[in-house]
Amino acid sequence: MYVVAKEGRLLGVLCLARTAIICAVLLVGCRDNTNELDVGRYQEATTPAAKLRFFDKNVTFAALNSGSSFKDLEAAFNAHVGAEYGIEVVVERMPAPSAEPAWETYKQSKDVDLVRRAAMDVTDELAKYRPERIRALPIGTIHFVKDMSAHGIPALGSSRDGDIYIRALPDDKSRRSVFQHELMHCIENGLHVTSDAALNEKLAKWDSTNPPGFTWTGEASANSSPPARGFIGSYATSSAVEDRAATWAKLMTDFDGTSNRFRSDPYLHAKSELLISIVQLMDPAVNASYLANVNGSAAQ
Repeated sequence: MYVVAKEGRLLGVLCLARTAIICAVLLVGCRDNTNELDVGRYQEATTPAAKLRFFDKNVTFAALNSGSSFKDLEAAFNAHVGAEYGIEVVVERMPAPSAEPAWETYKQSKDVDLVRRAAMDVTDELAKYRPERIRALPIGTIHFVKDMSAHGIPALGSSRDGDIYIRALPDDKSRRSVFQHELMHCIENGLHVTSDAALNEKLAKWDSTNPPGFTWTGEASANSSPPARGFIGSYATSSAVEDRAATWAKLMTDFDGTSNRFRSDPYLHAKSELLISIVQLMDPAVNASYLANVNGSAAQ
């Protein structure tokens, strides 16, 4: 889950870039598409600085733009993105109550245009992944909601029982980061099913990437300043699970935005290396070049 302070600010910046110098993307077509990328068949991958996408989002965008109701938006998304990635988007139907009613509450969005923009952002973020890799994950639906809270504290996103819940926020950067954050929770949960032993071996190393003497705060809504090294945002200090989700969101939405800090911080460097190796259990093609390319980073 991604929780915000009561005044509505993000609790900590979703943190992480990559410490290595961003590589030129030298991905070539291959006979075996299991571990390598055939860039030529994907949209927007014609130059080193282009954004690599694995799905033709323009068709979905056109369909979403032509919709005038929530039902139109659901139908447009599900006919294109849903069919390709095996995920359904839900706007009008509210999720079933949680087993802990006090934990999560939702309010239905009534802003069609805001949901439209949120659906476009999620489409673009999903297109950063190969469809067959996402289809293998236990993700059922994506719910766009107006407001959500956990124990009375406003939340930006959540994932539960294979479903993802996203607030349809005006800020596109927040929407994108929150979606990637919740998707990382789904990736990790999926890997427990498909690669449990290998995943647990890597997860056991996560605490070793923290500064000496650090202990998890266990407070999802902590407003305290993060440690000087090893973390960027307070939210990432709450637990190892949230640290990994926050880290992945940064890698997928702002790969090179904080690269200087990561080059100078051995703990953040170690987190990025270990997290990439975890996601490689889902898709072995994920590496520095892949991340630079989906973010449209120019070769350096």
